Amino acid sequence: MGGNNSMFQIAFEYYRDLFVNQSLGNNIRNAAVIEIVPEVFIKSLKIILPTYFISIVLGIILGIIQFIVRERKIQSSIHKFNNTIFGAVPDFFILITVQYIILLLMRAQLIELDLFGDETWFHLLFPIIIMSITPTFYISNITYHSLLIEKDKDYVRTALSKGTGHLAITLKHLLWNAWPTILSYTQTLMLIIISSIPIIERLCFYRGAGHHILLAIKDKDTYLILGLLLPFLLLVLISLWITDFIKYFIFPTSLEHELSEDTISDVNKYRTVKFIYQFLKTFPYRKVAKFMYHFSKENPSFAFGSFILAVMIILAVLGPILPFVDSKLEGFNIRYGENGELVKPPLPPGDGHLFGTDREGRDLFSKIVLGARETLTELAVIVIIRFVISIPFGYFASIHNGARALLGFSNSMLSFLPTILLIMLVAGMPSIIESYSRYPLLVFTIAILDVGRIGEIMRQEFTKINKTDYYIASVSMGTGWYDIITKYYIPNIYQKIIYIFISDMSRIMVLLGGLGILGIFLAQNMVFTPEKGYHALSLTHTWPSLLSNSLYDIQIAPWLLFYPSLFIALTIIGLNLFGAGLKDFLDKRRYMKNREEAEKDETSVSHISSWVTNDSGKKMSV
Repeated sequence: MGGNNSMFQIAFEYYRDLFVNQSLGNNIRNAAVIEIVPEVFIKSLKIILPTYFISIVLGIILGIIQFIVRERKIQSSIHKFNNTIFGAVPDFFILITVQYIILLLMRAQLIELDLFGDETWFHLLFPIIIMSITPTFYISNITYHSLLIEKDKDYVRTALSKGTGHLAITLKHLLWNAWPTILSYTQTLMLIIISSIPIIERLCFYRGAGHHILLAIKDKDTYLILGLLLPFLLLVLISLWITDFIKYFIFPTSLEHELSEDTISDVNKYRTVKFIYQFLKTFPYRKVAKFMYHFSKENPSFAFGSFILAVMIILAVLGPILPFVDSKLEGFNIRYGENGELVKPPLPPGDGHLFGTDREGRDLFSKIVLGARETLTELAVIVIIRFVISIPFGYFASIHNGARALLGFSNSMLSFLPTILLIMLVAGMPSIIESYSRYPLLVFTIAILDVGRIGEIMRQEFTKINKTDYYIASVSMGTGWYDIITKYYIPNIYQKIIYIFISDMSRIMVLLGGLGILGIFLAQNMVFTPEKGYHALSLTHTWPSLLSNSLYDIQIAPWLLFYPSLFIALTIIGLNLFGAGLKDFLDKRRYMKNREEAEKDETSVSHISSWVTNDSGKKMSV
């Protein structure tokens, strides 16, 4: 491969060679790619296919159970809790947690287990079980909402009037009519599974196609990258064909888409602490506690999610001045322990370090607290850029056929490969690796990759408003655009935008966490060390960047992975709880408002009726 050839020229020559000579070329070690790809892809396929079918079967079963027990408070609450924890938490956190527990048990000599590798049945079953959790709850939610849509239709009322039982109606009628809608999400399910493959294989030392793609990107082995991407593209294409066949031929309807400074002076720190002390001294604790208790009782998800996010924001804002945080991040090479013995980092949790230390002897808890600001800022910037582009795009697509076609094209093109693989490819391009503009370029790339999905949701919302009578009447009367936006668009879509904005933050947090585990940084510097050779060093202290040494830390110092991934998982849980709770809270307010308006209308009608009755009685008496 010529050093001056662009990626596109190499790709063109590669596929020309593929179709003309029926060859996948050679990798940088001069080995035939066509001999490497089948061997490693079959290994990954042994995980992907069982995970795919297990997720569909178990997901449908759990969705049916959730639908049947939806009116039972305890069972429904348990299922919602499982959905929140296992459906929202990224699978890499679940895997790291389980591995951490197993390693602790192994060090205590309670069990003996070969945890890493790809030689035994355990090495195959373990990643399958972990990877099946998130897709299973995804299909469970799709199944549950599909059954909810079907339950209010006329044929259900007819079956109930004939004395048919609820379970029989659910299995024989509701599920039968809902299953095409459920199966129409097979492409999305496949994308979720493929997105997890490189991360899970790296953490499990499973040498499949995902593991080799990561190595090929780091080695800039273009032919091997393209050769490994081909079977993944084919897999997504097959799932897309299944989706389209179900959507257009079996059931032509589908569910609506979801829906700094390095140091701080002692004077400034003292002033800030004094201000906080005065504020806390005059704070009305009793009134606020009473209000929070009643509010939390009525809106538990909203309250708990708000609490988690508030803690994260407080850490981001006040972290550097907290007394138990080492804002200078001073490390050590060797020192005396509690018993007078010499100790070297990394140190496990305890011994004056709540979360332990990293390899340079720096306090891990302080690193996580100091990284909160960068992490949340990076997250917010990506989502804001995405929505600033998506909302106007969705609007123009609702009024212009050309924009609508462009939106559909972009949405379809970007749905063939998981976002994480696309970011891996872009971040691994030679022109991006050492570019001074790497950080803004990758931030912008992550933001625009999902613009099609958000834009399509916005297009649907704008289209609904454009078809309403009051909008048509206002346009025909010559109402200005400012009044149309402020009086018709914003009041009708702001709640939807807020909910999607929050849920999208959790999606991006999962993506950034996965990139961190794979050792892909948004901002980096290439350095040389005798231990690792020429490698990338993160220029930020974000939580995902703390996961970059996953390949080494998971065996020697698993707490270095566990605690940053714990904070990532807590943030995702907080965002999901806050988003779902906010939606329920606004729905309750809308319901109460509509109810009050209906009661007022009934009262006014009753007053008018009584007035008419009294008036007619008087006339008759005369």
